[in-house]
This record gives sequence, C-alpha cells and structure tokens, in this order.
Amino acid sequence: MSELDELLQQALNHHQQGRLEEAEQLYRAVLRSVPRHPEAHHKLGQLTRQRGQPRAALHHLVTAVSANPTVGQYWLSLVEALLECGEYAEAERVLADGHTLGLLEEAVVVEWSARLAATKLAGSSPVPATRTLSEEEASKLQAASEAYNCGNLALALQKAQEVLARNPSSALAWALVANVHWKQGEYAAAEEAARRALDLEPEERNALLTLALSLEGQGRYVESEATFRQALLAYPEDAEIYSNFSALLQQIGKWPEAQAAALRAIELRPTYADAWVNYGSALLGGGERTRAKNAYQAALQFNPQRVEALLSLGRMAAKEYNFSQALDYYDKALALRPDFPEGLLGKAEVYLNLELFQEAESFARLALQKDPHHFAAYLDLALALAVQERDAEAEEVLQAARQCRPQPPNAAELILAAQIQGRLWLPSILESQAAIAHWRARYQEGLRSLLALPGTLEDPTQLIGRSLAFELAYHNADDRPLMEMLCQLFRAKAPQLNFEAPHVARWHFPAGRRIRVGFCSELLVNHTIGKLYQGLLRQLDRSRFEVILIYPPQARRDSVRAMLEAACDRVVVLSGPLPQWQAQVAALELDALFYPDIGMKMSTYFLAYARLAPVQMVSYGHPDTTGLDTIDYFLGADAPMEPEGAEAYYSERLVRFARLPFCYQLFGLPRQIPPRAELGLPERGRLYGCPQSLFKLHPDFDAVLAAIAEGDPEGHIVLVDGLAKTWNDQLRARWAKSAPILNERVCFVPRQPLARFMALVAHCDVLLDPVHFGSGNSLYEAMAYGKPIVTWPGRFARGRLVAAAYEQMGIAEIAPIAPSLDAYAATALAFGRDKERCLAFATKAVEAAEAHLYNDLQAVRQFETFLLAALEAADRGEKLPSGFRVPPPDTGS
Repeated sequence: MSELDELLQQALNHHQQGRLEEAEQLYRAVLRSVPRHPEAHHKLGQLTRQRGQPRAALHHLVTAVSANPTVGQYWLSLVEALLECGEYAEAERVLADGHTLGLLEEAVVVEWSARLAATKLAGSSPVPATRTLSEEEASKLQAASEAYNCGNLALALQKAQEVLARNPSSALAWALVANVHWKQGEYAAAEEAARRALDLEPEERNALLTLALSLEGQGRYVESEATFRQALLAYPEDAEIYSNFSALLQQIGKWPEAQAAALRAIELRPTYADAWVNYGSALLGGGERTRAKNAYQAALQFNPQRVEALLSLGRMAAKEYNFSQALDYYDKALALRPDFPEGLLGKAEVYLNLELFQEAESFARLALQKDPHHFAAYLDLALALAVQERDAEAEEVLQAARQCRPQPPNAAELILAAQIQGRLWLPSILESQAAIAHWRARYQEGLRSLLALPGTLEDPTQLIGRSLAFELAYHNADDRPLMEMLCQLFRAKAPQLNFEAPHVARWHFPAGRRIRVGFCSELLVNHTIGKLYQGLLRQLDRSRFEVILIYPPQARRDSVRAMLEAACDRVVVLSGPLPQWQAQVAALELDALFYPDIGMKMSTYFLAYARLAPVQMVSYGHPDTTGLDTIDYFLGADAPMEPEGAEAYYSERLVRFARLPFCYQLFGLPRQIPPRAELGLPERGRLYGCPQSLFKLHPDFDAVLAAIAEGDPEGHIVLVDGLAKTWNDQLRARWAKSAPILNERVCFVPRQPLARFMALVAHCDVLLDPVHFGSGNSLYEAMAYGKPIVTWPGRFARGRLVAAAYEQMGIAEIAPIAPSLDAYAATALAFGRDKERCLAFATKAVEAAEAHLYNDLQAVRQFETFLLAALEAADRGEKLPSGFRVPPPDTGS
C-alpha cells in the first residue's frame, strides 16, 4: 500500500469512528498531494453532508464524478446532495446521465426516481451559507476590487494578499486572487485560489465562476461544465454565468445548448453585449450565419465599443471570402483599441488568405510587439514565414512559442498543427509548370519531414481548418502517391482518427429491414455539391433504402438544406469533438456511407479516416482520389469520363457507371436577362466565357486563351473575379510573362448570384472549358441554354466531364470537342465565328439535355445496383474489383 493509500485509509477509519475533524484534515492532506483524487473528494463531500451542509458538499461531489465518472456511487451521492439542496431538475439530469452512461442499473434509477418524486412533494429547501468581513478587511478588499476593475492587476493582487496575510479565512480575498491569476492566464494558480475560496464559502459567486473559467483554460472541459452547472444552481438568474457557460459549451461543440445558455443570459439582461456576442458565436457554430450576424450587430447596438463583436464579424466576413469587409471590421476594432492583438492577427489571417504573405508577416509581428506573450501571434507569424519558404525562421518562432507563458493546455498540439499547415501550404495560382513541380516537391518533402516530428493531435478537426490538399487536383498530375502519404501522416499523428464502428465487425447483409445509407457532407446545401447530388439523394428507392443525411456542425442552413432534410428519412447533425462525431455516426449502424466529396472541407476528410460502415464510397464532388484506406470505392463513369487505365490514379476501387453519377435538377432560370452593360460585359464583340474559379486556369491554358484572343480581334474573353481579388492580380502578372495579349483582351466581371450568373452565361457566344480541370455544375447550368462548351478531354476525369456529358446526350458528333490541346483555340474560334452553327447546336443540346442529362433516374438506379452488389460482396468478406462496371439499367426504368 502506498503512502497516499495509507493516508486515505486513516481518514476513512476516523470517518467511520465519527471523528470528522481528523478525517477532514487527512482527506485534505490527500487532496494537497493529488488535487483531483476522486475518492478523497467523494468522502469529503459525504462528510460535509453529515455536518448538514449539502450545498458545501456539491463541489467535492461534482469533482469526484468528473475525475472518475465510472463509479456509480459517486453519481448517487451527488444526486442525494442535490435533493437535499432542493435542486430537483439538476438531480434528475444527473440521474439520467448516470443511467445513459450505463453506470446505474434500471432498478436503481427507478428507486431514486421515486425518492426524487417524494422529496419534491416534501418540499426540501437549500441550506444557506454566509460569511461576514471586518471593516478593515472590507476596506482593503474594496481597494483591491477597484484596482482590479481599473486593470491594475499587480496592485489588486497585493491588496488581496495583504488581507489574506492577516485573515487567511477570507473567501472574498481568495476569490479576488483567483480572478487576478485567471486574468493573467495563470489558470492552475487561479484554480487553486478559487478552491480555497470555495472551501471557505461554497457558494462564493466569483470563486465558482473563476473556477469554471480556469478549468476551461486548462482544457478540463468536463470539470468546467460541471462547475458551471453548480454555479447556476446557486445563481440561477446570473446572466454573466450563463454567458460564460455558453462560451464553454461552444468549446466542446454543444451548439444547441450553447445557444440556449446565451439566450437565457440575454433574457436576463437584454442589453448585455457579451451575451449577444456569445449568442452569435453559438449560432454560427450551428450553421445559422444570418442570425449570427444579427446577434453580433445587436451587441454593437448595445455597446458600440465591444471590439469582440467587430472581431467576430470580421472572422465571418473572411470565411465568406469578403476580405475587404473583414479588414474594415478589424480596422474599426483597432480604432477603438489600437493595442488589440486579436484585431492585428485578424488582419494577418486575411492577408494569408489573400496570399499577401509579407503583409501577413508584418501584422503578426506587430501583434507580438503589442503583446510579447501572445501565443497565437507566434503561430500566425510562423505560418506567414513558412508559406514564404522561410522554414528555419518559422521554426525559430515556434521555438519561441514553446517558451511563451502563459500557454494554452494544448500548446504542443497547436505548434504541430502550425507545422503541418506551414509545410503543406499550396498557392492557389501558380506561375508555370516549373512552379507546380517545385511546390509539389516541397509538399512531398514536407510530408516526409512531418512524419519524423514528435507529438500527436488529439482532434485535428479543431486544429486544422484549411484544406491541405485541395490545390493538388488542379496541377494536372497523378495525386495518388501524395494523398496516400498524407493519409499515412495523419494515421500516425492523429490516432483518434483510427476508429471503427462496433457493428462493422459483426455486420451481415440486412434482412427484414431497409438498407441504411448515410450521405455525409458539409456542402449538401446551396453549393455545387448540393446541386450535383440532391437528385440522387431524393430519388433513391425508399422501399429498399433508408436515407440518412449527416451534417458536420459547421454546415450552413439554407433553403437547399431544408429541402434535402425534408426528403430524407433521418437527419443527424454532428456535435462535439471528433470522437463524438464518430460515435454519433457509429450509433446509426449504417450499411453504406457515401461522401459526395472528400477534400473540399476538413470536417469530412478527417471523419472519413474512420470505418463507420462496411461499405464506404466517394465520388466526383472533388474529383480526385482521397488516398484513404477506409474509402472502398470511387464512384465514377465509364469512358469517355474515365479513360482506360484510370484505375491506377485511385487508392479506392474505381467503379465505372454507364452514366454520369448525377441526377441533376435545375433550380430555375431567370425570367429576364439584363443587358450586357448591367452585368459588366462589353457591349460589342463576341464573348468567349470561362465563368470558372480562377484556380482552375492551369498555365497550359494561357496559350490557348491567347490564341483565341489573337484569332478573334473583336472578341472578348470573360472571366469571373476570384474569391480573392489578388488572384486576378496574380493571373495578370503571369500573363504579362506568358501571354501579354490577355491583359488587353480578358474582361473580369464581378461574382454574381445565380440568376445574374445564368444571365451572364446566356450572353456568351461560346463557353470555354478549362483544360485539365474543367466544368462541373456550370456544365448543367449552361446546357439549359444549349451553350456550346469547347472542351478537350485531358488525362484525368476532372477534365473530361463535358465530353462525357456530350456523349451521354448523344451529341458528341456535333459538339465542340477539340481533338488535341493544340486544336482547342481553332475549335473555339470555329464556333464563335459561326452564329448559325451555335444556334443549331443550342437547339439540339437543350433537347438532348432535357432527355438524357437532367433528372437522370437511370443514374439513380445504377447507384442502387452498385450498392446491392457492394453490400453482397461485403457480406462475403470481399470487395468488388477495381474497374467494376455497373450494368446499365433497363431502358424502362
């Protein structure tokens, strides 16, 4: 028996013999050695109850449960203490939680539920606890409080310690010491002082709040949540506690509860700006972007000086790619508080997104000048240096971050995440083929070096927000080796990803029920992914398949999402950290899990590392291999979409549908087409439109566009502004070297809402499919008008969709399909100069699209045929071979 165990046994002996003071002293001695010792806290709580102080016992019993939630007796003791305090609703919640976790048997729950009901009827009341201060103590504490409120933390600490030197039993003084330590980021010291205060006065309000906040600061979220709940029991109408509780719930991904807590704070204090900020953030976390923005605006209405609201609005604008508005919000915040590091770092992050790396570096350095102890500023500076390939300097900055104090509890993880993002950064617009080769080589070397680094990530979804491989698909190269290396990296660095749902090992082909199919994407909303796959999801045969729609918590709410949710059998919105996501999906016991896209958002990329269903698949939402060994199949289409030998490009087994794997339904056409000038288009001359994301414009396309411009002196090439306006500038700089004529003949137009975008397409004479990575959703939109899209089928499927669509529509013979890259410009000019040919093509294309492209139920039937074949193979412990061709459906389908 260890010395600590002997001490605890002595305490128990005293306790059993009724020597409560001796027992208490020994329990506290144990806690001085092990502050979170569950049994010592439990026994001390029980001892305190014996003295008739059940409310004083609560924080010991809550700590026992949070320190070791597997002991059923701890839960029952907490329930009993809550009953004695008259906290019936909380007692019911604790009882239900213990039962849900399997720690309390059904019979025990029934018995205690009866006791709870009886106690309610008896009308127990809380036990009050009070303390008083001498006049001298009160005077000194008043001076300490004034110093604290004025920001003079050193003086506040000095005055509070003077009180404690004369009277160490002052709970208020200990609470103030805790506040100072928390404000300075010294969370462990804050916790210790808060606990001293609570030992003296179990209901001391500031001590309870500071204890909860200090536990949150140390990353001990379960204990923090329990302490917040305890504080709300004592102060059920305290708006500040509710508001801070909302912030904690957001940290652990409990978005609905976080919204409710912030809303309760607002109900209690309608003009409380901080609560409005927390409400906005809780709404944003749950995908309610419009309501979140309104909440932030409300915060500013009640307090125009609240920089946190401006900061939140800036972050929202940046995520929506409205970078100029984001900078405006940050500038407003800095005008109010010029030394506000978060405002400076907000600007640094905007400039990183704009790929203005020197500006990002400057603002990160300025933030560090304002606050040399700002941990996040070191990370932002390191990233700004790494993306400039100044790796040695970046590592020096990260070494300084390691020495920085105070540090967040997950500092090592944050540093590793910063290293991963810095070494795997890829530019959006590349100058040349040589630049592509350089960045891909750097990426490969980055993967190798990162594998050799120490440390792991507990939850990468919370640490890595930007896609790490999205840009690879636009390089016209085989990405499989790099994507498989990326998988290897995260398998090693984030072991939490390596999860398998319990039902998978015992799974057999379903009998007596429908097949459960999950559709999981953050982008099954008003987005290209939602448009491409909504028909498939809605038209799946419900007599055979149960369709379950799964959204990560960040997915926005809009009309398309509402329509899809209404069409599904069940909707699951994930919440909490990644392990909770995995458990939530595992609980569905899916037969098959379909990710329409993997690689667009990190939420689904990391979730897809887990084995959550016997059959897991992906498709053309992001038309590139995932590299993940848990994704069994890539749902593709046969030639001309996938050329012969394309199986080698996929880590998944390529499945060849006879149709494109989409059931696309048009969202409607504009009733009126505005004139050219209103859309920012030249009023005269032929229009060669390429309304695509600018990162699709491979350097090889420059010569093609230049040849079109030279071949039609009266024509204009129309592009749409990039999400970041700096992309326009980067393209123009590239063209100045590769094709100067483009800077004269390319017309950039603003990004447009759907109706105006469709009007822009209607005005174009010819559309240009970018080489190597071509049209997706815009193909379907253009075929509504029958616009000729000039295309050249490249090496990979991502550049072959238009040609495959023409083949499916039965118009490939008359379509503008270039036989080679060199012939692309001539093909475009031949159509552009021949209006009659374009009109004849349009007539046939509209008819063919209506008959063979839109609302393609044959694609849905093929998806169903594939699912049955894949599940039957899984039932045999097998997989379908790569290159498996799904039999075409009967023509009567």
